[in-house]
Amino acid sequence: MRSNLTSTSKALLIVAVLALIAPVTSALATEYTVGVKVGDWIEYDVDASWSDPETEPPGFRYDWVRLEVQSLDGTDVTVLATIRYRDGTEETYTISWDVERGGAEPWPWIIPANLTPGDPIAVGSDMIIDETGARTYIGASRKVNFLNMSLSYEDTTAVWCFCWDQSTGVLLELFANMTSPTGTGILTYEAIATNVWGPLQVTAQLSSETVTQGADVTISATVKDETENPIEGATVTATIGDLEALILFSEQGNGNYQAEIDTSVVGRGAHEIVVNAEKEGYESSVTSITLRVETLRMQMTIYLSERTVKRGDSVRVSAGIMDLAGNTVEGATVTVYIDEKAVDLIDQGDGEYQVDVDTSDVEEGTYTLIVSAHKEGCEDATADVPEALTVETRILQVTMQLSTDTATQGDIITVLATVKDTAEKPIEGATVSATVEHKTVVLSDQGNGDYEGNIDTSDISEGTHLVTVTAEKELCEPAENAETLNVKTAVPWVLYIGIAAIIIIMAAVIIYRIRK
Repeated sequence: MRSNLTSTSKALLIVAVLALIAPVTSALATEYTVGVKVGDWIEYDVDASWSDPETEPPGFRYDWVRLEVQSLDGTDVTVLATIRYRDGTEETYTISWDVERGGAEPWPWIIPANLTPGDPIAVGSDMIIDETGARTYIGASRKVNFLNMSLSYEDTTAVWCFCWDQSTGVLLELFANMTSPTGTGILTYEAIATNVWGPLQVTAQLSSETVTQGADVTISATVKDETENPIEGATVTATIGDLEALILFSEQGNGNYQAEIDTSVVGRGAHEIVVNAEKEGYESSVTSITLRVETLRMQMTIYLSERTVKRGDSVRVSAGIMDLAGNTVEGATVTVYIDEKAVDLIDQGDGEYQVDVDTSDVEEGTYTLIVSAHKEGCEDATADVPEALTVETRILQVTMQLSTDTATQGDIITVLATVKDTAEKPIEGATVSATVEHKTVVLSDQGNGDYEGNIDTSDISEGTHLVTVTAEKELCEPAENAETLNVKTAVPWVLYIGIAAIIIIMAAVIIYRIRK
Protein backbone atom coordinates (compact mmCIF):
# COMPACT_ATOMS: atom_id res chain seq x y z
CA MET A 1 0.00 0.00 0.00
CA ARG A 2 1.19 3.51 -0.82
CA SER A 3 0.23 6.45 1.42
CA ASN A 4 1.26 9.99 2.15
CA LEU A 5 -0.23 9.96 5.67
CA THR A 6 2.14 11.25 8.38
CA SER A 7 3.48 8.79 10.94
CA THR A 8 1.26 10.19 13.69
CA SER A 9 -1.85 9.94 11.51
CA LYS A 10 -0.97 6.31 10.78
CA ALA A 11 -0.91 5.25 14.40
CA LEU A 12 -4.34 3.69 14.29
CA LEU A 13 -3.75 2.03 10.96
CA ILE A 14 -0.74 -0.06 11.99
CA VAL A 15 -2.80 -2.49 14.07
CA ALA A 16 -4.17 -4.20 10.98
CA VAL A 17 -0.85 -4.79 9.27
CA LEU A 18 -0.11 -8.28 10.50
CA ALA A 19 -3.61 -9.50 9.68
CA LEU A 20 -3.36 -8.61 6.01
CA ILE A 21 0.21 -9.72 5.36
CA ALA A 22 -0.12 -13.06 7.10
CA PRO A 23 0.00 -15.77 4.41
CA VAL A 24 -2.93 -18.01 3.66
CA THR A 25 -1.72 -21.56 3.25
CA SER A 26 -4.77 -22.97 1.44
CA ALA A 27 -5.42 -22.37 -2.24
CA LEU A 28 -8.04 -19.65 -2.81
CA ALA A 29 -10.78 -19.95 -5.39
CA THR A 30 -12.35 -16.58 -4.55
CA GLU A 31 -12.58 -14.07 -7.39
CA TYR A 32 -11.56 -10.59 -6.22
CA THR A 33 -13.24 -7.73 -8.09
CA VAL A 34 -13.58 -4.01 -7.47
CA GLY A 35 -17.16 -2.97 -6.67
CA VAL A 36 -16.69 0.81 -6.81
CA LYS A 37 -16.15 3.28 -9.65
CA VAL A 38 -14.40 6.60 -10.03
CA GLY A 39 -16.41 9.36 -8.39
CA ASP A 40 -17.99 7.14 -5.76
CA TRP A 41 -17.81 8.66 -2.30
CA ILE A 42 -18.82 7.86 1.25
CA GLU A 43 -18.82 9.92 4.43
CA TYR A 44 -18.45 8.73 8.02
CA ASP A 45 -19.29 10.14 11.40
CA VAL A 46 -16.47 9.40 13.84
CA ASP A 47 -17.07 8.93 17.55
CA ALA A 48 -13.98 8.33 19.73
CA SER A 49 -12.92 8.52 23.36
CA TRP A 50 -9.49 8.08 24.93
CA SER A 51 -8.67 7.71 28.61
CA ASP A 52 -5.75 10.20 28.72
CA PRO A 53 -6.07 13.43 26.69
CA GLU A 54 -2.31 13.90 26.85
CA THR A 55 -1.64 10.65 25.00
CA GLU A 56 -4.74 10.64 22.75
CA PRO A 57 -3.78 9.30 19.30
CA PRO A 58 -4.55 11.61 16.37
CA GLY A 59 -7.11 9.18 14.97
CA PHE A 60 -9.19 9.62 18.10
CA ARG A 61 -9.49 13.33 17.36
CA TYR A 62 -11.38 12.80 14.09
CA ASP A 63 -14.91 14.18 13.80
CA TRP A 64 -15.75 13.29 10.19
CA VAL A 65 -14.10 11.43 7.29
CA ARG A 66 -14.86 11.42 3.59
CA LEU A 67 -13.43 9.01 1.02
CA GLU A 68 -13.75 9.54 -2.73
CA VAL A 69 -12.47 7.17 -5.42
CA GLN A 70 -10.03 9.08 -7.63
CA SER A 71 -8.81 6.38 -10.02
CA LEU A 72 -8.92 2.65 -10.77
CA ASP A 73 -6.23 0.52 -12.42
CA GLY A 74 -7.29 -3.09 -12.44
CA THR A 75 -7.70 -3.89 -8.75
CA ASP A 76 -5.63 -0.86 -7.68
CA VAL A 77 -7.78 1.81 -6.08
CA THR A 78 -6.74 5.40 -5.31
CA VAL A 79 -8.87 7.24 -2.77
CA LEU A 80 -8.86 10.88 -1.67
CA ALA A 81 -9.39 11.00 2.10
CA THR A 82 -10.63 14.20 3.72
CA ILE A 83 -10.41 14.27 7.52
CA ARG A 84 -12.05 16.88 9.71
CA TYR A 85 -10.88 17.14 13.31
CA ARG A 86 -13.03 18.08 16.25
CA ASP A 87 -11.33 21.48 16.37
CA GLY A 88 -12.63 22.21 12.84
CA THR A 89 -9.34 21.80 10.98
CA GLU A 90 -9.16 19.54 7.94
CA GLU A 91 -6.51 17.46 6.17
CA THR A 92 -6.57 15.76 2.82
CA TYR A 93 -4.60 12.63 1.88
CA THR A 94 -4.35 10.30 -1.06
CA ILE A 95 -4.36 6.57 -0.27
CA SER A 96 -3.74 3.78 -2.77
CA TRP A 97 -3.92 0.02 -2.41
CA ASP A 98 -4.62 -3.18 -4.29
CA VAL A 99 -8.05 -4.52 -3.41
CA GLU A 100 -7.02 -8.02 -4.42
CA ARG A 101 -3.53 -8.25 -2.86
CA GLY A 102 -3.70 -5.83 0.04
CA GLY A 103 -0.51 -3.94 0.93
CA ALA A 104 2.16 -3.21 3.48
CA GLU A 105 -0.04 -0.83 5.50
CA PRO A 106 -3.64 -1.71 4.77
CA TRP A 107 -6.75 -0.04 6.07
CA PRO A 108 -9.72 -2.03 4.82
CA TRP A 109 -11.95 0.84 3.70
CA ILE A 110 -12.80 -1.03 0.52
CA ILE A 111 -12.58 -4.82 0.11
CA PRO A 112 -13.52 -6.94 -2.92
CA ALA A 113 -17.18 -6.98 -3.94
CA ASN A 114 -19.56 -9.86 -3.30
CA LEU A 115 -17.51 -11.79 -0.76
CA THR A 116 -19.30 -14.49 1.20
CA PRO A 117 -18.67 -16.08 4.61
CA GLY A 118 -15.33 -17.90 4.64
CA ASP A 119 -13.74 -15.65 2.01
CA PRO A 120 -10.50 -13.80 2.93
CA ILE A 121 -10.79 -10.06 2.39
CA ALA A 122 -7.61 -10.18 0.22
CA VAL A 123 -5.14 -12.70 -1.14
CA GLY A 124 -2.60 -13.46 1.56
CA SER A 125 -4.87 -12.33 4.43
CA ASP A 126 -6.26 -14.32 7.29
CA MET A 127 -9.04 -11.75 7.82
CA ILE A 128 -12.00 -13.98 6.95
CA ILE A 129 -15.60 -12.90 6.46
CA ASP A 130 -17.53 -14.29 9.42
CA GLU A 131 -21.10 -13.96 8.20
CA THR A 132 -23.44 -12.09 5.87
CA GLY A 133 -26.58 -10.32 7.13
CA ALA A 134 -28.81 -7.30 6.60
CA ARG A 135 -28.58 -3.87 8.18
CA THR A 136 -29.91 -0.43 7.44
CA TYR A 137 -27.45 2.34 6.62
CA ILE A 138 -28.34 5.82 5.38
CA GLY A 139 -31.95 4.75 5.09
CA ALA A 140 -31.19 1.71 2.92
CA SER A 141 -31.45 -1.91 3.91
CA ARG A 142 -28.18 -3.47 2.70
CA LYS A 143 -26.68 -6.95 2.64
CA VAL A 144 -23.45 -6.67 4.57
CA ASN A 145 -20.39 -8.76 5.44
CA PHE A 146 -19.21 -8.94 9.06
CA LEU A 147 -15.76 -9.60 10.46
CA ASN A 148 -14.85 -9.66 14.17
CA MET A 149 -11.27 -10.10 15.31
CA SER A 150 -8.71 -9.41 18.04
CA LEU A 151 -5.21 -8.17 17.20
CA SER A 152 -2.03 -7.49 19.13
CA TYR A 153 0.88 -5.43 17.89
CA GLU A 154 3.85 -4.88 20.12
CA ASP A 155 2.29 -3.62 23.36
CA THR A 156 -1.07 -2.61 21.82
CA THR A 157 -4.12 -4.88 21.67
CA ALA A 158 -7.41 -4.20 19.94
CA VAL A 159 -10.78 -5.82 19.32
CA TRP A 160 -12.13 -4.93 15.86
CA CYS A 161 -15.62 -5.28 14.38
CA PHE A 162 -15.97 -4.48 10.66
CA CYS A 163 -19.10 -4.21 8.49
CA TRP A 164 -18.75 -3.85 4.70
CA ASP A 165 -21.42 -3.45 2.02
CA GLN A 166 -21.47 -6.82 0.25
CA SER A 167 -22.20 -5.68 -3.31
CA THR A 168 -19.62 -2.85 -3.38
CA GLY A 169 -17.10 -3.81 -0.65
CA VAL A 170 -17.29 -0.33 0.92
CA LEU A 171 -16.80 -0.08 4.69
CA LEU A 172 -20.05 0.95 6.38
CA GLU A 173 -19.18 0.68 10.03
CA LEU A 174 -16.33 -0.28 12.34
CA PHE A 175 -15.85 -0.57 16.07
CA ALA A 176 -12.50 -0.77 17.86
CA ASN A 177 -11.71 -1.21 21.53
CA MET A 178 -7.98 -0.51 22.02
CA THR A 179 -5.58 -0.84 24.95
CA SER A 180 -2.01 0.45 25.05
CA PRO A 181 0.53 1.46 27.72
CA THR A 182 -0.52 5.09 27.28
CA GLY A 183 -4.26 4.62 27.57
CA THR A 184 -7.44 2.91 26.41
CA GLY A 185 -10.05 4.00 23.96
CA ILE A 186 -13.12 3.20 21.88
CA LEU A 187 -13.39 4.21 18.24
CA THR A 188 -16.45 3.95 15.94
CA TYR A 189 -17.01 4.88 12.29
CA GLU A 190 -20.52 4.89 10.76
CA ALA A 191 -21.44 5.78 7.19
CA ILE A 192 -23.79 8.79 7.06
CA ALA A 193 -23.91 9.65 3.32
CA THR A 194 -22.84 8.09 0.04
CA ASN A 195 -23.41 7.90 -3.68
CA VAL A 196 -21.87 4.45 -3.95
CA TRP A 197 -24.98 2.38 -4.19
CA GLY A 198 -26.40 1.80 -7.65
CA PRO A 199 -29.58 3.19 -9.18
CA LEU A 200 -32.83 2.88 -7.33
CA GLN A 201 -35.48 0.58 -8.69
CA VAL A 202 -39.02 1.88 -8.40
CA THR A 203 -42.20 0.06 -9.32
CA ALA A 204 -45.72 1.44 -9.10
CA GLN A 205 -49.29 0.26 -9.26
CA LEU A 206 -52.75 1.81 -9.07
CA SER A 207 -55.62 0.66 -6.90
CA SER A 208 -57.69 0.95 -10.08
CA GLU A 209 -56.38 1.57 -13.58
CA THR A 210 -59.77 2.57 -15.06
CA VAL A 211 -61.97 5.02 -13.17
CA THR A 212 -64.71 7.59 -13.36
CA GLN A 213 -63.53 11.16 -13.00
CA GLY A 214 -63.43 12.12 -9.33
CA ALA A 215 -63.06 8.55 -8.05
CA ASP A 216 -60.49 7.87 -5.34
CA VAL A 217 -57.34 6.19 -6.64
CA THR A 218 -54.33 5.14 -4.59
CA ILE A 219 -50.92 4.84 -6.24
CA SER A 220 -48.41 2.62 -4.45
CA ALA A 221 -44.69 2.57 -5.14
CA THR A 222 -41.94 0.23 -3.98
CA VAL A 223 -38.33 1.44 -3.96
CA LYS A 224 -35.38 -0.98 -3.81
CA ASP A 225 -31.69 -0.89 -4.58
CA GLU A 226 -29.91 -2.92 -7.24
CA THR A 227 -29.78 -5.95 -4.97
CA GLU A 228 -33.50 -5.82 -4.14
CA ASN A 229 -32.99 -4.27 -0.71
CA PRO A 230 -35.88 -1.98 0.33
CA ILE A 231 -34.95 1.71 0.37
CA GLU A 232 -36.33 3.96 3.07
CA GLY A 233 -36.09 7.72 3.23
CA ALA A 234 -36.44 8.23 -0.52
CA THR A 235 -38.33 11.13 -2.04
CA VAL A 236 -41.00 9.71 -4.31
CA THR A 237 -43.09 11.98 -6.53
CA ALA A 238 -45.42 11.61 -9.50
CA THR A 239 -46.81 13.76 -12.28
CA ILE A 240 -49.89 13.16 -14.41
CA GLY A 241 -49.65 14.02 -18.10
CA ASP A 242 -49.41 17.77 -18.67
CA LEU A 243 -50.85 18.70 -15.28
CA GLU A 244 -48.57 20.94 -13.28
CA ALA A 245 -49.52 19.39 -9.93
CA LEU A 246 -46.80 17.32 -8.26
CA ILE A 247 -47.93 14.33 -6.22
CA LEU A 248 -45.81 13.65 -3.14
CA PHE A 249 -45.79 10.15 -1.69
CA SER A 250 -45.78 9.37 2.02
CA GLU A 251 -43.48 6.67 3.34
CA GLN A 252 -45.12 3.49 4.60
CA GLY A 253 -41.96 1.69 5.71
CA ASN A 254 -39.88 -1.18 4.29
CA GLY A 255 -39.40 0.62 0.97
CA ASN A 256 -43.12 1.19 0.38
CA TYR A 257 -44.61 4.59 -0.51
CA GLN A 258 -48.15 5.71 -1.16
CA ALA A 259 -50.13 8.69 -2.48
CA GLU A 260 -53.70 9.57 -3.33
CA ILE A 261 -54.55 10.81 -6.82
CA ASP A 262 -57.19 13.49 -7.22
CA THR A 263 -58.83 12.27 -10.42
CA SER A 264 -61.27 15.18 -10.42
CA VAL A 265 -58.57 17.26 -12.14
CA VAL A 266 -57.97 14.62 -14.80
CA GLY A 267 -59.88 14.71 -18.07
CA ARG A 268 -61.28 11.81 -20.03
CA GLY A 269 -58.79 9.50 -21.73
CA ALA A 270 -55.54 7.69 -20.99
CA HIS A 271 -53.01 9.57 -18.85
CA GLU A 272 -49.41 8.63 -18.19
CA ILE A 273 -48.40 8.85 -14.54
CA VAL A 274 -44.63 9.23 -14.20
CA VAL A 275 -43.21 8.15 -10.83
CA ASN A 276 -39.77 9.35 -9.79
CA ALA A 277 -37.73 8.08 -6.82
CA GLU A 278 -34.68 9.94 -5.50
CA LYS A 279 -32.31 9.51 -2.61
CA GLU A 280 -28.91 10.97 -1.99
CA GLY A 281 -26.22 8.45 -2.80
CA TYR A 282 -28.32 6.75 -5.47
CA GLU A 283 -29.11 7.35 -9.08
CA SER A 284 -32.75 8.30 -9.37
CA SER A 285 -35.24 5.94 -10.93
CA VAL A 286 -38.33 6.58 -13.04
CA THR A 287 -41.24 4.39 -13.99
CA SER A 288 -44.64 5.08 -15.49
CA ILE A 289 -48.13 3.67 -15.31
CA THR A 290 -51.31 4.51 -17.23
CA LEU A 291 -54.52 5.76 -15.66
CA ARG A 292 -57.67 5.71 -17.80
CA VAL A 293 -60.56 8.01 -17.05
CA GLU A 294 -63.50 6.58 -18.97
CA THR A 295 -66.42 8.58 -17.60
CA LEU A 296 -66.56 12.27 -16.82
CA ARG A 297 -68.60 13.79 -14.04
CA MET A 298 -70.49 16.92 -15.00
CA GLN A 299 -71.19 19.83 -12.71
CA MET A 300 -73.73 22.53 -13.52
CA THR A 301 -74.16 26.16 -12.64
CA ILE A 302 -77.75 27.31 -13.24
CA TYR A 303 -79.18 30.80 -13.51
CA LEU A 304 -82.72 32.21 -13.86
CA SER A 305 -83.37 35.59 -15.42
CA GLU A 306 -86.21 36.17 -12.95
CA ARG A 307 -87.23 34.67 -9.65
CA THR A 308 -90.84 35.87 -9.91
CA VAL A 309 -92.81 36.11 -13.15
CA LYS A 310 -96.35 36.73 -14.22
CA ARG A 311 -98.07 33.79 -15.76
CA GLY A 312 -97.56 33.92 -19.49
CA ASP A 313 -94.20 35.62 -19.23
CA SER A 314 -91.02 33.85 -20.32
CA VAL A 315 -88.21 33.12 -17.91
CA ARG A 316 -84.70 32.50 -19.25
CA VAL A 317 -82.94 29.44 -17.89
CA SER A 318 -79.15 29.36 -18.40
CA ALA A 319 -76.79 26.54 -17.47
CA GLY A 320 -73.01 26.32 -17.54
CA ILE A 321 -71.64 22.77 -17.64
CA MET A 322 -68.07 21.67 -16.92
CA ASP A 323 -66.41 18.46 -15.90
CA LEU A 324 -64.64 18.22 -12.56
CA ALA A 325 -61.37 19.27 -14.18
CA GLY A 326 -62.91 22.57 -15.24
CA ASN A 327 -63.22 21.68 -18.93
CA THR A 328 -66.40 22.88 -20.63
CA VAL A 329 -68.84 20.22 -21.81
CA GLU A 330 -70.50 20.80 -25.16
CA GLY A 331 -73.00 18.67 -27.05
CA ALA A 332 -74.96 17.59 -23.98
CA THR A 333 -78.73 17.22 -23.84
CA VAL A 334 -79.86 19.62 -21.14
CA THR A 335 -83.48 19.78 -19.97
CA VAL A 336 -85.24 22.00 -17.44
CA TYR A 337 -88.36 20.75 -15.64
CA ILE A 338 -91.00 23.13 -14.27
CA ASP A 339 -93.74 21.11 -12.61
CA GLU A 340 -94.72 18.68 -15.39
CA LYS A 341 -93.34 20.89 -18.14
CA ALA A 342 -90.01 19.88 -19.75
CA VAL A 343 -88.03 22.15 -22.06
CA ASP A 344 -84.65 21.44 -23.69
CA LEU A 345 -81.97 24.09 -23.46
CA ILE A 346 -80.12 25.14 -26.60
CA ASP A 347 -76.37 24.57 -26.81
CA GLN A 348 -74.73 28.00 -27.09
CA GLY A 349 -71.20 26.59 -27.28
CA ASP A 350 -68.36 26.77 -24.79
CA GLY A 351 -70.35 24.80 -22.24
CA GLU A 352 -73.24 27.29 -22.10
CA TYR A 353 -76.91 26.28 -22.57
CA GLN A 354 -79.97 28.51 -22.61
CA VAL A 355 -83.72 28.59 -23.25
CA ASP A 356 -86.64 30.97 -22.71
CA VAL A 357 -89.46 29.06 -21.01
CA ASP A 358 -93.03 30.22 -21.66
CA THR A 359 -95.05 30.04 -18.43
CA SER A 360 -98.44 30.31 -20.13
CA ASP A 361 -99.18 26.67 -19.37
CA VAL A 362 -97.75 26.79 -15.85
CA GLU A 363 -100.21 27.16 -13.03
CA GLU A 364 -99.77 29.80 -10.39
CA GLY A 365 -97.42 28.71 -7.63
CA THR A 366 -93.82 28.36 -6.48
CA TYR A 367 -91.66 25.76 -8.21
CA THR A 368 -88.25 24.20 -7.69
CA LEU A 369 -86.77 23.91 -11.15
CA ILE A 370 -84.72 20.83 -11.93
CA VAL A 371 -82.11 20.73 -14.68
CA SER A 372 -80.68 17.47 -16.01
CA ALA A 373 -77.77 16.92 -18.39
CA HIS A 374 -76.89 13.83 -20.40
CA LYS A 375 -73.96 13.13 -22.67
CA GLU A 376 -72.33 9.93 -23.82
CA GLY A 377 -69.14 9.27 -21.89
CA CYS A 378 -70.37 11.32 -18.94
CA GLU A 379 -72.31 10.54 -15.83
CA ASP A 380 -75.81 12.02 -16.00
CA ALA A 381 -76.05 15.13 -13.87
CA THR A 382 -79.11 16.55 -12.13
CA ALA A 383 -79.29 19.73 -10.11
CA ASP A 384 -81.95 21.85 -8.49
CA VAL A 385 -82.00 25.54 -9.26
CA PRO A 386 -80.82 27.19 -6.01
CA GLU A 387 -83.82 29.53 -5.77
CA ALA A 388 -87.46 28.72 -6.49
CA LEU A 389 -89.46 30.25 -9.32
CA THR A 390 -92.77 31.90 -8.43
CA VAL A 391 -95.44 32.18 -11.12
CA GLU A 392 -98.07 34.79 -10.35
CA THR A 393 -101.32 35.71 -12.09
CA ARG A 394 -100.96 38.86 -14.18
CA ILE A 395 -103.28 41.69 -13.09
CA LEU A 396 -104.20 44.09 -15.85
CA GLN A 397 -104.59 47.85 -15.50
CA VAL A 398 -106.32 50.00 -18.09
CA THR A 399 -106.38 53.76 -18.46
CA MET A 400 -108.61 55.54 -20.98
CA GLN A 401 -109.25 58.88 -22.61
CA LEU A 402 -112.18 60.21 -24.70
CA SER A 403 -111.58 62.60 -27.54
CA THR A 404 -114.30 64.81 -25.90
CA ASP A 405 -116.45 64.49 -22.82
CA THR A 406 -119.42 66.32 -24.44
CA ALA A 407 -121.00 65.34 -27.73
CA THR A 408 -124.09 65.95 -29.75
CA GLN A 409 -126.01 62.99 -30.94
CA GLY A 410 -124.40 61.81 -34.16
CA ASP A 411 -120.85 62.83 -33.21
CA ILE A 412 -118.03 60.29 -33.45
CA ILE A 413 -116.17 59.85 -30.17
CA THR A 414 -112.64 58.39 -30.20
CA VAL A 415 -111.73 56.16 -27.25
CA LEU A 416 -108.03 55.73 -26.41
CA ALA A 417 -106.97 53.01 -23.93
CA THR A 418 -103.61 51.87 -22.55
CA VAL A 419 -103.25 48.42 -20.97
CA LYS A 420 -100.41 47.50 -18.62
CA ASP A 421 -99.83 45.08 -15.80
CA THR A 422 -99.03 46.04 -12.22
CA ALA A 423 -95.35 46.14 -13.11
CA GLU A 424 -96.12 48.80 -15.75
CA LYS A 425 -95.34 46.39 -18.54
CA PRO A 426 -97.36 47.19 -21.69
CA ILE A 427 -99.78 44.42 -22.62
CA GLU A 428 -100.34 43.58 -26.24
CA GLY A 429 -102.84 41.12 -27.66
CA ALA A 430 -105.55 41.89 -25.14
CA THR A 431 -109.26 42.15 -26.00
CA VAL A 432 -110.21 45.74 -25.20
CA SER A 433 -113.78 47.00 -25.62
CA ALA A 434 -115.67 50.20 -24.86
CA THR A 435 -119.32 50.12 -23.81
CA VAL A 436 -121.74 53.05 -23.55
CA GLU A 437 -125.43 52.51 -22.93
CA HIS A 438 -126.40 49.57 -25.15
CA LYS A 439 -123.48 50.02 -27.54
CA THR A 440 -120.12 48.13 -27.39
CA VAL A 441 -117.18 48.54 -29.74
CA VAL A 442 -113.88 46.62 -29.81
CA LEU A 443 -110.76 48.76 -29.79
CA SER A 444 -107.98 47.85 -32.17
CA ASP A 445 -104.48 46.98 -30.92
CA GLN A 446 -102.06 49.78 -31.81
CA GLY A 447 -99.05 48.06 -30.26
CA ASN A 448 -97.06 48.76 -27.10
CA GLY A 449 -100.19 48.41 -24.97
CA ASP A 450 -102.20 51.11 -26.80
CA TYR A 451 -105.72 50.50 -28.14
CA GLU A 452 -108.11 52.76 -30.08
CA GLY A 453 -111.74 52.74 -31.29
CA ASN A 454 -114.61 55.02 -32.33
CA ILE A 455 -118.14 55.31 -30.91
CA ASP A 456 -120.96 56.71 -33.07
CA THR A 457 -123.30 58.64 -30.78
CA SER A 458 -126.17 58.78 -33.25
CA ASP A 459 -128.13 56.16 -31.38
CA ILE A 460 -127.02 57.27 -27.94
CA SER A 461 -129.74 58.93 -25.96
CA GLU A 462 -129.45 62.39 -24.59
CA GLY A 463 -127.91 62.57 -21.18
CA THR A 464 -124.86 61.69 -19.12
CA HIS A 465 -123.42 58.24 -19.73
CA LEU A 466 -120.46 56.18 -18.52
CA VAL A 467 -118.13 54.93 -21.20
CA THR A 468 -116.60 51.75 -19.73
CA VAL A 469 -113.45 50.26 -21.15
CA THR A 470 -112.74 46.60 -20.35
CA ALA A 471 -109.41 44.84 -20.96
CA GLU A 472 -109.18 41.06 -20.98
CA LYS A 473 -106.43 38.59 -21.80
CA GLU A 474 -105.98 34.88 -21.26
CA LEU A 475 -104.18 34.01 -18.01
CA CYS A 476 -104.72 37.56 -16.69
CA GLU A 477 -107.16 39.14 -14.33
CA PRO A 478 -109.30 41.60 -16.37
CA ALA A 479 -109.45 45.32 -15.71
CA GLU A 480 -111.87 48.11 -16.48
CA ASN A 481 -112.12 51.88 -16.29
CA ALA A 482 -114.79 54.44 -17.10
CA GLU A 483 -115.20 58.05 -18.13
CA THR A 484 -118.32 60.28 -18.26
CA LEU A 485 -119.78 61.38 -21.63
CA ASN A 486 -122.47 64.02 -21.98
CA VAL A 487 -124.69 63.57 -25.05
CA LYS A 488 -126.91 66.39 -26.24
CA THR A 489 -130.00 66.08 -28.43
CA ALA A 490 -129.63 67.28 -32.05
CA VAL A 491 -132.27 69.76 -33.66
CA PRO A 492 -134.58 67.74 -36.00
CA TRP A 493 -133.80 68.27 -39.69
CA VAL A 494 -137.50 69.08 -40.62
CA LEU A 495 -137.31 71.99 -38.24
CA TYR A 496 -134.17 73.22 -39.92
CA ILE A 497 -135.93 73.00 -43.36
CA GLY A 498 -138.99 74.91 -42.14
CA ILE A 499 -136.86 77.63 -40.69
CA ALA A 500 -134.93 77.85 -43.93
CA ALA A 501 -138.17 78.08 -45.96
CA ILE A 502 -139.53 80.91 -43.79
CA ILE A 503 -136.25 82.79 -44.18
CA ILE A 504 -136.39 82.37 -47.94
CA ILE A 505 -140.02 83.60 -48.09
CA MET A 506 -139.27 86.60 -45.94
CA ALA A 507 -136.29 87.48 -48.08
CA ALA A 508 -138.44 87.27 -51.22
CA VAL A 509 -141.10 89.54 -49.71
CA ILE A 510 -138.49 92.10 -48.76
CA ILE A 511 -136.98 92.09 -52.24
CA TYR A 512 -140.46 92.44 -53.85
CA ARG A 513 -141.31 95.48 -51.78
CA ILE A 514 -138.06 97.13 -52.51
CA ARG A 515 -138.53 96.75 -56.23
CA LYS A 516 -142.10 98.01 -56.07
